[in-house]
Amino acid sequence: MEDISNKIYELFRYTFIANCDIDEAPMTQEEIDTLDALQPPEILENLKDIITELLDFKREFKTTDSAELMKRAEQFETMLQKLEAEARVHIQIEQQMKLQLDIAKSKVEEYEKMNKISQKHKNQLNLRLDIKLDHSPITNKEEKAVSYRENYKEIDKIKKKYENKLQKLIEDSENKDKNIKMLEVECTKLKIILEEKEKEFDKLRNQVKNMPADIIDLRKLEKRTIISTGYLKKKQDEKSLGILRYNSQIKGGTPLKDVKIRKTPGKSIGNELPKDSSPYGMWNEANNSYKKISMMKKFEITPHKHFRSFSEYDKVKKIST
Repeated sequence: MEDISNKIYELFRYTFIANCDIDEAPMTQEEIDTLDALQPPEILENLKDIITELLDFKREFKTTDSAELMKRAEQFETMLQKLEAEARVHIQIEQQMKLQLDIAKSKVEEYEKMNKISQKHKNQLNLRLDIKLDHSPITNKEEKAVSYRENYKEIDKIKKKYENKLQKLIEDSENKDKNIKMLEVECTKLKIILEEKEKEFDKLRNQVKNMPADIIDLRKLEKRTIISTGYLKKKQDEKSLGILRYNSQIKGGTPLKDVKIRKTPGKSIGNELPKDSSPYGMWNEANNSYKKISMMKKFEITPHKHFRSFSEYDKVKKIST
């Protein structure tokens, strides 16, 4: 029994001196003498106070650390949602610019063909003018010459008009190429940032999952993530439909006023969870769904091609005959 009392006294003496050293309060000779004169009940009481103080400090530190982790997790979640929204906007703009560039290229090709046809008819008219002037009577030569000159001026105006349109389309296509390249660079940077933030967010989520159940309820965090995912997916579908309507108006087809995005019966947008629940996976699925819708609607919109070219062709043909 005396041996146990001595060990308890040595333990108390060690903890008391170590506590004073941590508090940067060295012991005086008077305190050492008082420490040696303590009775076993007093030693146990002081040892209990030291242990209680240590446990309170540990509990307070753990609570503070958990709150800090929760705050950082919410900040990273907000940042990820913002970056995902920016990435989707850039992707939509890139797709829209690519579609407009394709339309511009097709129009450039059409105007080039029309320019060749106009040049060909111009040469034919000049040749006919020379032949008819040589073989016609002198009295009708001046009248026919005036008529052919007027026709020639009209054809020249049409040619200049299409040359200006062709030049404008070429400039627009060059500007759109530059914008698409810039958007591709920005999208690449955003993808890299998303991957880095996703890793940090997963790391924080794992730390939060390892906390006690009475400090954090992970189900609330997952529910907010699912709802935000459904909201972003809904916005992506709305943007895709808007781009299709805009492209149909540019191509000269029927505007898509009554087209609605079909939803799966019995499922709400907030409960639609993609196969890959990571932010980058949701971004990939939204991009793929947009491409599918674009390809489906592309074949439903048929612009009236070459309408202007045939009308101009008929006009030139009547003049030449």
